[in-house]
This record gives sequence, structure tokens and C-alpha cells, in this order.
Amino acid sequence: MIVKTKKVYYCEHCGRYRLTPQSIRDHERSCTANPNRVCRMGCENGIDLAEVIAAFKARFEIVREQVEWPLGAWTERIVWHGNPITIDEVLTITEVCPACTLAVIRQAGLNHILTGDGWDYRKAQREWWAERNYERMDEEAWT
Repeated sequence: MIVKTKKVYYCEHCGRYRLTPQSIRDHERSCTANPNRVCRMGCENGIDLAEVIAAFKARFEIVREQVEWPLGAWTERIVWHGNPITIDEVLTITEVCPACTLAVIRQAGLNHILTGDGWDYRKAQREWWAERNYERMDEEAWT
């Protein structure tokens, strides 16, 4: 039997782990749960995530209430202070960057309260890179 003891490094923001400190540093820099993140998708939209997230959080409140039946059960409801937040609104603010959109959704707690059509991060990411690669190929064709 072989027994090895290894150090494990965890992201301070999301809890993801890696076995080398440099790999977790690279992850933390662009982690979508990091309020001071740097986008690696090259969107360069320059939005202040903290300001956007604070504005979204101010528009709703989640209220926990105890219900009569079943005994001791709790329920949560959303109280809106203004219009409900839509995925289209988030996409407009983040200029459709998938990583920035996911960062806003995660950090503002919008996972289950967004209204509108469903949004798929993986699909949006594939489309984003396909479009960027097509633009790059088009530019190379003209040079």
C-alpha cells in the first residue's frame, strides 16, 4: 500500500481546489465568485461588478416565513423593490460576456429569481468563442 500526503489549495471565493498554489492563484484571479475578478474572455467591458451587483441586490429581498403546515416548515418568497430582474437586463449590462454574466448572477444571488428565457453558461461560452475565432480568422484572411 502507498500512502501520500499532499497539500490542497482552495479558492477563497468558491471553494474549488487544486494541488498547486499557482493553479489556484490563476483560478482565483478570474473566479466568477470573486468580486475583484479579471475577465479572461477578453470582453474588456470595464464594468464595475461591485456597483452592478449592489444595484441588483437593492431591487429584491428574500423573506423567510414559517408556514402552518407541515409543522415547523419554512418558505421563502421574493419581495421586489421595483421591476423584476430579467436575464436580458443582465446581458445588456455585461455586454453579453458569458463570464461576466455568470459573475453577476452568482454574486448578486440571482440564480433562481431571474425572469425570462433560460440562460445556459456553457452554450453562451461556446457561442462567444466561436464568434471571436471567426472574427480572428476573418482578420487573418485580409492580412
